[in-house]
Amino acid sequence: LVISNRKPSADLRKKLVCEVVDCGRESEDVVERWTAALCRNFGLTMDYDAVSALCAYCLYDMTRIVSELKKLADFAGGRNVTRRDIEQNVSKDAEYQVYELTDSIQKRDGRSMAILEELLGKNDAGYLVLVIGALFANFSRMYAVKTAGLSAAELAKKLKVKEYAVKMSAKNGARFSAEQVARAMEMINDTEYRFKSGALAADVAVRQIVLKLLTL
Repeated sequence: LVISNRKPSADLRKKLVCEVVDCGRESEDVVERWTAALCRNFGLTMDYDAVSALCAYCLYDMTRIVSELKKLADFAGGRNVTRRDIEQNVSKDAEYQVYELTDSIQKRDGRSMAILEELLGKNDAGYLVLVIGALFANFSRMYAVKTAGLSAAELAKKLKVKEYAVKMSAKNGARFSAEQVARAMEMINDTEYRFKSGALAADVAVRQIVLKLLTL
């Protein structure tokens, strides 16, 4: 018997026959340990780096992690799964690729154009629309991190997003000032408007956004 209890109940916790399970979003560390343990159910052995990469690529979404583990079990055929296996066989979530791209832009490490070409190489306008939205959301969270004066947990609750998203946005914006972040949001918003109005194709819009962000 499963009881769905919308509000915490002390009475339920007192019942010896009742186990209370918190179905809220788990922390990255908890999800990684859960994934490592779940590997055994699929007959998989996996390096810690591989577990970490798998969880990150899936944005710590447990449902998607289970789906990817099923595919990896068929692929691995009993051998140990490495980070390289994850990189070659697990698709990165659009939001994760945005984190990678933004991190490269702020560090000026030369990876930005390679990541951009990887995005454009998918030849998927729908995916690029997600990328544009994720870019704006990432910079919006950055601005909130810099101006709200709240902890990652508090801000995640206020914005109704995962704490992981807030932490990644904070990391992405470490070298940007609040003024630069505000300017980036304006750049993205302007280009997105021109895309939605039909003035730009999705691939052209994404390319323009990245080139503009590199001028920050």
